[in-house]
Amino acid sequence: MHLTRTHIDPILLSTIGIIFPLWTVYWSYLNFSLANVALVVIGSWLLGINISMFAHRNWCHKAWATNTFINLLGLIIFTLSLVGNSIGWVGIHREHHRFTDTEKDPHSPLYKSRWRIQFLSYFNPVKLPYIVDIGRSNLHLWFYKNYWYVNLVFFILLGFISIEFLSFWIAVIGLTIVKLHIINSLSHATPKFLIPMNNGSTSSNSLLLGLLFVNSGEAWHKNHHDDPKNPRFGKQWYQIDIPFLLIKLLVFCKLATIE
Repeated sequence: MHLTRTHIDPILLSTIGIIFPLWTVYWSYLNFSLANVALVVIGSWLLGINISMFAHRNWCHKAWATNTFINLLGLIIFTLSLVGNSIGWVGIHREHHRFTDTEKDPHSPLYKSRWRIQFLSYFNPVKLPYIVDIGRSNLHLWFYKNYWYVNLVFFILLGFISIEFLSFWIAVIGLTIVKLHIINSLSHATPKFLIPMNNGSTSSNSLLLGLLFVNSGEAWHKNHHDDPKNPRFGKQWYQIDIPFLLIKLLVFCKLATIE
């Protein structure tokens, strides 16, 4: 059997999605202090902001656009977040919106177990119709082809600088991965203890998830599903949405446009 990226990526990413969060717990135990825990949380929040701004609102839904330099910066940070390559991420998410909470939805808790969504989502095949545009981008294609090399070089550089830096980075990545898949799993058919406000829809705005994702806006999930091409997820005054505030700042500075 000839192994290709379609075989290798799901295995490696799913392995990372299990091992790195375990390392986050272990690292936090070994280095426990309020300052260290805060640093890991802040690091994962920053990566979450980047994922929401670029992969979700820009590349997937084209809700806003920016220049090549800022787009490249977002793509570099996204690649180093180890939540999948940009082309695959966009393809799966677009398919999710096309078939939300039906049997064809790649990550609906109505048809798949939350455990599968949390740990095995990378095994969902990426279908060509959802990636035609982004698949033509030389920038995204380069980072797709060199995805593992970029991360390997970055890990080696961190280890060369300090093993402590590398250990900390793995802890940040572990928490980031967990939070990303929690949104996919728990923002649909949301358990009542998370205080969902779904107004009859399967997607929800969760107050408790809003506290956990206070800076990325992803917990205001129903708002997003009701209007996917709107770059603003937080509609009410208490629905904090930092990615949208940053997008507005870029627009103010003439570095971005809202579609």
